[in-house]
Amino acid sequence: MNLAIFGGTGVTGGTVIAQAIEQGHQVTALVRDPGRVTRSHPRLTVLGGSPTSPDDVGRCVQDADAVIHCLGIGGKGDGRSTTLVSDSVRVALSEMITRGVPRIVCMSNIGAGGSGPWVANHVVIPLFVRWLLPIVEDKERMEAALRASPVEWVSVRLPSITSGPVKPVRTSVDGRGIGLTITAASTARFLLDQTTSTEWVGAAPSISNERLSLVSMTPNLRRIQTRLGAIALEDQGTGSPVVLWPSLFSDHRLYAHVVALLGHGWRTLRIDGPGFGQSDPPNGEVQPWVYADVVLEILDSLGVGQALVAGCSWGGQVAAHIGVRAPERVHGVLIMNAPLGPSRGGHVFELLGTRLFGSTAFWGRGVARSMFSAASLAAYPERVHAFAGAFTSFDKAAAARTARTVLTRFPGLADVLPRLEVPTTIMMGAEDRLYPVERMRPLAALASGAHLEIVPACGHLAPLEAPSAVVGAIGQLATNAGIHVARS
Repeated sequence: MNLAIFGGTGVTGGTVIAQAIEQGHQVTALVRDPGRVTRSHPRLTVLGGSPTSPDDVGRCVQDADAVIHCLGIGGKGDGRSTTLVSDSVRVALSEMITRGVPRIVCMSNIGAGGSGPWVANHVVIPLFVRWLLPIVEDKERMEAALRASPVEWVSVRLPSITSGPVKPVRTSVDGRGIGLTITAASTARFLLDQTTSTEWVGAAPSISNERLSLVSMTPNLRRIQTRLGAIALEDQGTGSPVVLWPSLFSDHRLYAHVVALLGHGWRTLRIDGPGFGQSDPPNGEVQPWVYADVVLEILDSLGVGQALVAGCSWGGQVAAHIGVRAPERVHGVLIMNAPLGPSRGGHVFELLGTRLFGSTAFWGRGVARSMFSAASLAAYPERVHAFAGAFTSFDKAAAARTARTVLTRFPGLADVLPRLEVPTTIMMGAEDRLYPVERMRPLAALASGAHLEIVPACGHLAPLEAPSAVVGAIGQLATNAGIHVARS
């Protein structure tokens, strides 16, 4: 194809030129300063001129099969109103019509046309990134010109553009449910694809890079259909079964160090709680006792009659309910770092932050600082980094839905703990700032037969901060239940 490209000196425009040449296209690029184009190739023609000059634009689109418009004002601009992009596109459309060029593909911004989350458009951008407003307004003028034109068009609304290779792309018709970033290479590939594809002609898709697939990272991961949809879990080993439910803001990977220390005498069933990982998102408010019944469904599906059950924080709440609802199927219960009392209302900052940034390592680092003890932050930086990095694989809307129920709708375990008759250990972190020992100890006493273990220097995530203590507690529960576990 013969492609006319505007904005070729920018990061994305330059990447478009490079990929177009690699794909065998003939490229004509109009730039204001040809000296800034360092690439030279027999199939690349660089023209100097203005993107708003009909004569210059006409020379660029002459004989083109399609136009890719990557022009921007550069960086954050100066906060003042601009019409550069919309003026340039109007000129391009006019010259395309005159010369019979059939299609234009334009770079736009998430936020244009009301795309993206309501909170981002009405709170975050107006209050915190006001410099983006004039840029979005000009992209809206550009899209209005596209809609009024007889030319085939695609306007690609983009989040923050980063460096990196081509990655899988997530698309959305309204900007909801996508991530906060996309690489320039991924953007260029998508723009080039739109010069021939008919999927998005006459539309303005929002795109971002797809979040990491946990399926590709964990070969033993499987999805089991339940009353709440598909629940993902990693099923590993052939020994005595132990169910491991994670905390909020984590998935089955929370227990990686625990599984490594347990060895080969166990069959570990590490679950992705709905809202995180590869399980289906929750459909509305789902309480821990419902998840307890879902775990029993999973055990039925796997042909597991009895198991030890362990959970961290939110997972501890689920584990307690399993122990009460089906004691005949539970060898023992390990409740780690769990909020034992009611949690109703509040947590506005946590919920809003999760809704806006819950799929970013930035938010993950903030959550990590609140959960890990100071000693653990210093001793295990690689674990903190992995915990925060896992956030990029989460769907922030699903995560916020689960967090809302757990943090603001949970009635507490005061009526559950006294009914626990199976062997139970309640583990707390001595340095847990979210649910301090002095607040949780009186509630733990309601489980009169439970063993209370306080782990020194541990915060809110015992499986990451004190995996040896967790393994020891699981082993002691197995011993108390008369289970012989083969040592690795």
